[in-house]
Amino acid sequence: MPRTKFSSKNNRINNRKTPTYLNWGRGRLRYYQSFTSFAALFCSLNCIKPAEFRDYWLKIIGVNILGWNKTGYAEEQVHIIASLIDEPIAIVRTVVCKTAKNEKFRLMEEKLKIRNSLRYCESCVRLGYHGWVHEDMFIARCPIHGEYFQLIYSKKKGGANWDCTVSALGDLFREYCADWPGFVSGDFIRTSRRLFSCQRGYFEWKDAVASEIAKWTPLYTDYAYSIGDFGVNEIDVILGRLQWIRKLDNKFVDLLSARPLLLSPKLYRLSESLSEELTSVLHKIRLEALLLSLNISYLLEERRFVGVRNDNSSDYDDIITHRSDTCECVWRRGRYSQWTKVAPEDVRHYRGYICPYETARCDLELLWGNPLMSSMVRASAIFDYSEGIRVYVENGVFDVEWVRRPGVSKVPLVRPKFTLELSNLLSSIQVAIFESYLSELRDWLNKADAGRDIDFPIGVLPRAFLIENDGLASAVLVW
Repeated sequence: MPRTKFSSKNNRINNRKTPTYLNWGRGRLRYYQSFTSFAALFCSLNCIKPAEFRDYWLKIIGVNILGWNKTGYAEEQVHIIASLIDEPIAIVRTVVCKTAKNEKFRLMEEKLKIRNSLRYCESCVRLGYHGWVHEDMFIARCPIHGEYFQLIYSKKKGGANWDCTVSALGDLFREYCADWPGFVSGDFIRTSRRLFSCQRGYFEWKDAVASEIAKWTPLYTDYAYSIGDFGVNEIDVILGRLQWIRKLDNKFVDLLSARPLLLSPKLYRLSESLSEELTSVLHKIRLEALLLSLNISYLLEERRFVGVRNDNSSDYDDIITHRSDTCECVWRRGRYSQWTKVAPEDVRHYRGYICPYETARCDLELLWGNPLMSSMVRASAIFDYSEGIRVYVENGVFDVEWVRRPGVSKVPLVRPKFTLELSNLLSSIQVAIFESYLSELRDWLNKADAGRDIDFPIGVLPRAFLIENDGLASAVLVW
């Protein structure tokens, strides 16, 4: 078995050492093998622990495996890895992420995963294989064997979640695969080619979808994706949107974890003149801030409590007037961070109880009501908003009228300095976003009423995107 020598150096931070010889052997790596299984195999061959592997990887490759916002691998890093283990670059690229995919897409996938757990196909493990597809939460059945994935939780207590997962996978291989880590053979190579052909189409589809999404700028997503407790359980909606972007081959559809709920978005295509005008405006103000400023001014002027230019207030009146003390849909967090519906007679004086309608009302007030009149916004927020408007007035986006309203300090009422055509377009987009949000909110409340599994806070995917071509705003898409 070939051994590549490299120097042994003390790690003064944790007093660990890297092995004197790197034990690998060309031909062990397979297409679309999961990085977790590569690490488990590497640790077994070199008699080191996962934490030591992480230290080594950071020192040699320069990548922190535990980093939340994974930036992917640069081309030179891929070459270093391929040279280090003497494996073809084509295979290495399918094992490590060559470049960072769209950040929102990647974070969404992270939110789908169950922590301290490992999914696997027993037949694949018997072959000594564990792939990216086993860690892909959009897939429920193995594309190679057609079997439903199984789930195990790490038995190890303490340490990083990733370390525990690597150890658990190593234990799984030792239990099911008699030859693991084994030697490279002709049968091993033939199996590797089969694994590659069974997965290639799916990952090509996924890469194409992620590349398309990477060209879009999402609106109203920072809050939903930055909060640590955010969870995603509407996989059918997610898959439906991805299927709209690009159709997935039918042979993979039956393997998905949910039947795609196909949804067609509203697509606002911009004329050439509108495209140039909006692009010019967006050089001075982000689209999200522009829509928010226009919405707040409209609500100030009309003295509306919630909602944009939407005449059907009955859609949300029941949420606004709802009070949790008369509610029978109370939830609390249970084991494994899951939310459980509690019967009214079982409710005790405990701060952990949450009413979905109360949560929905707060969301409506903060996100779609008038934040300058909200009881939950401090005076500093009003000051920050007013100072921000001053900047947009100075750079020529708005004219402004300073007005007073009961309970709040003097605030700016903005008057757009762009054409009526663009103003009407922005109003239509804002209404579409609001109606989409309201529909999603109503579905979420219906699930809560029925006692179905729900997550707090509310949110699944971005509802609106700005699409740009050649540096010009060309369309806005709203789901």
